[in-house]
Amino acid sequence: MRRECLDRLFRQYHLTIIRFFRQLGFANYADRSDLAQEYFLRFIEKDLLEHVDPGKGCFRAYLKAIARRFAYDVRFREKGRHSLTGVSSLTSSGGGADEGIDLDEFPDENQAEDIFDRQWARSTLETALANFRRDCAERGLEHWATVFERHTLPVPQDANRSTVAESAEFLNLTPKQVENHITRANACFRDHLRKVVRMTVASDAEVEEEMMALRRVLSGNGGG
Repeated sequence: MRRECLDRLFRQYHLTIIRFFRQLGFANYADRSDLAQEYFLRFIEKDLLEHVDPGKGCFRAYLKAIARRFAYDVRFREKGRHSLTGVSSLTSSGGGADEGIDLDEFPDENQAEDIFDRQWARSTLETALANFRRDCAERGLEHWATVFERHTLPVPQDANRSTVAESAEFLNLTPKQVENHITRANACFRDHLRKVVRMTVASDAEVEEEMMALRRVLSGNGGG
């Protein structure tokens, strides 16, 4: 059961972790997926799931702290210094072993957490969008995916968003039908987004907390 839980969580966060390390940049790791694999193996070897305390925040916050500490360890290793990845350092919240050490321009704690949160938001939305599109195709509701892409998804810079009238002509529907499809498509996507978030939390209440955190990240106000 524990291994199944880890496998599910790591599948969900795998792309987030890869992108997190890519954003930080590591000279000795051309393939950041290898670095992510090492991170997950370290997590399993040290049984860090045992340190998760639901009373101290969501699993994402814990995983984020571990990823930041692991990134510090890799940076030290690249400089030929001693590893920081004992359980005590991996599970600490900051300070301690790395105080006073020159990490060049390595992001500070807040910057690293912001990077993680942005990559988490990006990966979560991409997963939900892929599930939404597949659901629409399986249910014969491709027009929902079309109106969602034309009216809800961000448009490229300098591009104009489609009007309801344009979508109505494109889909051979009335403007009222297009508006109804937009409403239903948006609701369907939100359901898929909640399902993706639900995979990584312990309760429905936490889903709402993570959804709020997702909105904060997307609005540029930081995560949780």
